[in-house]
Formats: sequence, structure tokens, C-alpha cells
Amino acid sequence: MNDDVLRKNWQRLIDGLRQSGDTLEAQLQGRSESERADAYRALLRALTANLGKIEADGHFPYPVHVNPPNQKWFMDNPDGVTLHCPLDETQSYRLWGNLGDAVYTSFTLYEGKGDGLATRATACITDREIPVNSDGFFSVTVSAEQRDDPSHISIPAGSGQLWVRQLFNDIDHETPGWFMIENLAPAAPPPAVNVDAVVTGMKRIARGMPLLTQLMFGAWRMQTGQHPPNSVRVWSEMQGGAAFTSGDAHYFIGSWQLAEGEQLRLRGVLPPCRHWNIVLYSPMLNSLEHRYRRTSLTGTQLRTDAGGHYEIAIAAQRPPQADNWLDTEARPQGLFVIRITAANGEVLLPQASLGRTDA
Repeated sequence: MNDDVLRKNWQRLIDGLRQSGDTLEAQLQGRSESERADAYRALLRALTANLGKIEADGHFPYPVHVNPPNQKWFMDNPDGVTLHCPLDETQSYRLWGNLGDAVYTSFTLYEGKGDGLATRATACITDREIPVNSDGFFSVTVSAEQRDDPSHISIPAGSGQLWVRQLFNDIDHETPGWFMIENLAPAAPPPAVNVDAVVTGMKRIARGMPLLTQLMFGAWRMQTGQHPPNSVRVWSEMQGGAAFTSGDAHYFIGSWQLAEGEQLRLRGVLPPCRHWNIVLYSPMLNSLEHRYRRTSLTGTQLRTDAGGHYEIAIAAQRPPQADNWLDTEARPQGLFVIRITAANGEVLLPQASLGRTDA
């Protein structure tokens, strides 16, 4: 390989970013400067997250935190922590750490190396299926070997990445877990500068960013084009571990479209489950600013009656008497997603209705 290949693929990367910007401008033609800036920020966040994984190596893996509060992208969950780790199914690993204060931790294996955008889960193990001591520490082996051992996670054929998900009831006041992984029989260390790996990383970004941009706009168009605003539905496209989702979660999705002084009310019943939350998102699939505003609620933060019934107000300003208010940041439109993880019993779709904030 010579430096012409490096320059060629660097140009491909630049062209891929240019294509992403062209897609953005075509979709937002005539929109306000604020809307366009919001979209460009979403692209920068997606780029940052994917650059963080560019040196992923299944022989020398390391868990990468991909959704910190300042790097929202692709339906990030502000009430959780997600770590990505590349794997090679020909290798054997030890994974260990501590679960912290999380109410739910899962270890999900996905197809491929993360190059595609419609990757499906191949296996999922939760913290209740592995040995964890009273202080939250655990240690398991991970390999393609099939073994009847709770301290072992088997890698199904075709799997190339491990995601660690943690969910919290009050993430701002709880301690996250920590996780480490080592190859039990690593090959010799790679070259100090691996030219092939640099080229592969540039190719991945060049190919992935335009696809991700199309997906972000496509999800918004699908929801608002095929389903009425101010309603909620089962998010069937994301069930069963599709598109990097969790196979033991139910997903509801809806959009709001509110005039000044309006609110969207959601009425439902909190089901028995390991974790429940609702999150507001921008049209570019970024969670709204949860560090300074109330833009998500977990099941323990939700105020309910004795029967578990709740009412949530989605609005620019808090309506009088609203026990559960989510702040739209004065955005006239956006998305909301409800995740119900590891439900134990029937999960009912909430009901949506429009109202006035001064009513």
C-alpha cells in the first residue's frame, strides 16, 4: 500500500461528509438558521461518536462510551450508559467489572463490525443471568465456545461487537458501572502505525456518515409522513433487537406538533418492569438537553396514582397542576420514545390527546 491509497481514502472521507451536508441542506431547504444549525450539530455529534470507535480492534478490544451527555446521537438514552466493544469470534476474552447502581445491565452481541446501520442482536445476557457478588463485581469469559456455564457468554456465529447497556432510575445521583475486557490469548501487538487500519477507519466513516444522515431524516419522515402527529404507536420497526436495539425492550414512539399554548397529554399505566422511561428527541434523533431541562422521566421519577396510572404533559411551559412535565425546549415539533425494559406482564399503549397549557 502506498500513500496514494491514504490520500484517496482521506478524500473519500471528505466527500462522505460533503454528501452528508448536501443531504442535510436538501432536506432543510428554506428552514430557519436555528433548525439547520441543530441538524449540523447532530451530524457533528454522530461524527464524534463514530471517530471514537475508528480504532476498534477485536484482538485488542476496549469498551468505548458512545453516548455521554455532550455526544447525543441516534436515539441516545439520557437515563442510561452504553459502551461499544469490538469482538472477534475466533478469540476468547475475559470481561469483568462492577455494575454500580444500575437497575439493569445487559450484554448484547450484534452482527458484523458495526459498519451497517440495520444490525440485529444475536444474543443478550443480563446481570441476572451471570454471577454477581454482593458488591456488584462480576467476571465472565466470552468466546464462540458453547458452554453451559453462567460465567460464560457464547458468541454466536457472525457476531462482531458487544454492547454493554446500563439503565438508571436517577442517573444524576447514581454511580455508573465500570467494565474491562482482555483477550485471553492475544496475538503479537500490532504495528505502531497500522496503515491498513487507518485506511479501513477512513472507509468506515466515508461510507457510514452519508448512510447515517439518510437514516436520521428517514426516521423522521417515516414517523411524521405515515403517522399523525400528537399520537403514539408501537414502534414495530425497533422490536426484537433490530437496529441496535435491546431484544427485551418494548418501544412506543410518537411525535408532537404543538402551537403556542398547546400541550400533548399522554395517559397510561406504568407496567411492572426492570426499567421504564420516556425521552424527548429532536427531528435529528438527538435527545433534548437533559442536563439543564426535564426532557426525560424514568418510572421511579414518574408520579402515578395508587393504581399506577400516570399523565404526562409535553409542552413548552409547565401547565398548572401538571405532576409530570416534559420540556420541549419551545420546539414546535419533535419525537418522543417510551422504552419498557424486561416487562413482567401486559404492556399497554398510552393514550394521547391535545390540550391547552392554561386549561
